[in-house]
Amino acid sequence: MKRKILLCITLAALILVAFAFPAFAEIIAPEEDGEKVPSVPAIGINLAFTGTDGKPLAETEVFLQEDVDTEYLYNGVTDKDGKLSLPSVPISDFQLVTKDRDDDLTGAVKVHLYPADKTEILNQPENVVETIDLTRARNAALVTGNTAPKTSKGPLVPDNVEVYTYEVNVNQKAPAVDFVFRVPADGKILMTGAADGVLPEPTPEPTSTMEPTPTAEPTPTATPQPTEQPTPQPTEQPAPTPTEQPTPTPTAAPTTPPERVNLKLYLMDAKGSALPGYYASIGDSQQGIANATGTVYFSNIDPDDAETMRVYDHETNVRGKCRVIFVEGGSTAVSLKDGVYTVTYKEGTQDVYMSADVDPDGSEKTELVLVKASDRPMPHGGTANEGQKDKPAELEGEPGLDGYLVGADGKTVAGATVESLNTENHGMLSGVTDASGYFEISALSTGNHKITATAEDGAYIGQVKFTVQDADATGIVSRNGKLILSIARDARKVYLNLTADGNGGLTISDVSSGAAVKPLQPSAPPSPEASPAPVPAETAGGGISPVLVIVLAAAAAAAAILAVFLVKRGKDRKNSGTKD
Repeated sequence: MKRKILLCITLAALILVAFAFPAFAEIIAPEEDGEKVPSVPAIGINLAFTGTDGKPLAETEVFLQEDVDTEYLYNGVTDKDGKLSLPSVPISDFQLVTKDRDDDLTGAVKVHLYPADKTEILNQPENVVETIDLTRARNAALVTGNTAPKTSKGPLVPDNVEVYTYEVNVNQKAPAVDFVFRVPADGKILMTGAADGVLPEPTPEPTSTMEPTPTAEPTPTATPQPTEQPTPQPTEQPAPTPTEQPTPTPTAAPTTPPERVNLKLYLMDAKGSALPGYYASIGDSQQGIANATGTVYFSNIDPDDAETMRVYDHETNVRGKCRVIFVEGGSTAVSLKDGVYTVTYKEGTQDVYMSADVDPDGSEKTELVLVKASDRPMPHGGTANEGQKDKPAELEGEPGLDGYLVGADGKTVAGATVESLNTENHGMLSGVTDASGYFEISALSTGNHKITATAEDGAYIGQVKFTVQDADATGIVSRNGKLILSIARDARKVYLNLTADGNGGLTISDVSSGAAVKPLQPSAPPSPEASPAPVPAETAGGGISPVLVIVLAAAAAAAAILAVFLVKRGKDRKNSGTKD
């Protein structure tokens, strides 16, 4: 009998463990089990654009796309002085594209940034003319050309656009870097200046300076003096922007002497992964830090003597070294003989592109392997984005955004582009709705956002502004005329539906962190004020709900108690039968 009791209790405990373990395992599981790759610092960037006549290019739309496999980009419009500030941008390789107010392409340029102690342009742009390639840029707005508020059919940048490439050291200790660009008629944007700078102060709310005006007349007896009222000093408002002038004096790019060589070195491990933040040196005079793509740039290398090349990790431990010498020859190549790498560069060129295989566990005694050399740019190593194509590395850990787009007629809209723009850092992600009107955006960061929807034919559908914040539960409310979207801290996705109101606006409804709600042909667009009450935070990733665990635990305990009761009852009956 005791064995039966023990068996029932064991069975109940096993049921409890079987159902409870997945939920608790998900709670205590680490966020990421992969190796964390150290990243290079980000920096603020001030951009200024002028035409060939030197006049500022106001209302120019700017797209800054990192040259890695990511859909994340920075997007903004220049002010009346042709300026745009981006508060935090990784020190990496970028493609920059501009459009005018009529939504036509006006220019493009490649800018490769490297961490350094001084900001300076390192090369002559006409030495390197490349074709800009956005095939890896999976941002729907760039690929389709459906960008807000207007659109142009087809890709934003044709495949055959050739642009200049600038190699620029940026002072990683500076608050920001100022860049000045000139946009000529042929679209090959020129960088005319680069210098240390500071980010402008955020623009103050216009209502704050208007409040003192009505309170300035508590002197009813002095009626003849209405002139005191118009003097509430509205001129103080523009004062907080003294730093808003990315207009450094033009700095001419250095000219490489005929006898010198420029080297672009791509650092990667045996698996082909980039090594951002690693250091490299050639002899005692040349050193540099790899940017976010694992690339180091050396200018004005003296090719006369063999020098020692070393590569260091983030903690300046030597991870490999080799001897190298540069020699002018018929074609660009690299070869190893008698322990020395000979890099032959093509006659008439001074730019060499070379990849190096680095052992992250190597030492001073480890041979640094120079794999390949070319007179044309080469692919850099794989970055964090390659290993995680569903989410940009910049937004690691942020929840995704999914939902349906519904037109003013109540029908879902297929083939539309949905843009999510963080209006604070100008980071933008986008997605295209499928046949059912469903869209997916890989990440939604905290802060102020603007979502814009554009139809496949370029027609403007609508726009909505809201603020994203972390919270205990997921839901949306309206406070003082502003929409606040709260997202549960453990949510991996937030689902919501966007409905056009027919007047250029979008309303948000069906907010949840559990699952998307397919629209049921609503007769009228839902109001953001009437959104459902916040949904309690659910277990991320579809795990078992803690509430379900409690219910199952109670059921298991009840089963155990019932089993004990039945066994005891049987025992009592047996005992009473024996007495009779």
